[in-house]
Amino acid sequence: MTRATTTITAHGRTLSATARTDLQTAVDALLQRFAELGERWTDGLVVWSSWSPIVMEARADGFVLRSPDFEADAREGRTDDLTIALETTEGIVRVLNAAGVLPQDVRFDQEVEAVRGWESHPELVLSRAPGRDARDSGWFVDLAGVERSEPWSADDVVDVPVWRVRMARPAVVRALALPVGVSASVVGDAVELVVDERDGAILARGPL
Repeated sequence: MTRATTTITAHGRTLSATARTDLQTAVDALLQRFAELGERWTDGLVVWSSWSPIVMEARADGFVLRSPDFEADAREGRTDDLTIALETTEGIVRVLNAAGVLPQDVRFDQEVEAVRGWESHPELVLSRAPGRDARDSGWFVDLAGVERSEPWSADDVVDVPVWRVRMARPAVVRALALPVGVSASVVGDAVELVVDERDGAILARGPL
């Protein structure tokens, strides 16, 4: 699908954002957020779009919005194409709204613990505990339907940055703003079930 660039003017300066055309509503909403900060426009100004920072960069002909480059190295690189950042935010909001719960922060540069093989396993179970530190999202991604007599060992589990999870299995990231005490099931690339762990109540059914 094609990309489009939208440009607004505020306080005598221009600001542009580029994304896939089906994300135009999200682009317009993001530009409106920055427009409301017009008097504070400066190189490096950041607004968070759920899991991802959106950064204002000054150029000779005006300002441009950029996100981490999730297709390369999100910690070091940036891109003018906001598609992945905004598409993922829309998915996160969709899951939260379906479940009827308030979000708990998750950032692209935090990490999740995942059992090896999670990228290709057909069904995953996601559960969240309080994070140990600022880098720990608290999420554990388990393989559903695998019978074991003992818990997974440390060698069975890997730490994966949230942005790499997004690129390997987008549906998992759509569930990662759910709060502690709410678990999710991912089948293929869809969130199929969201459950309140306190009483087992089903909060939402997919595909989401």
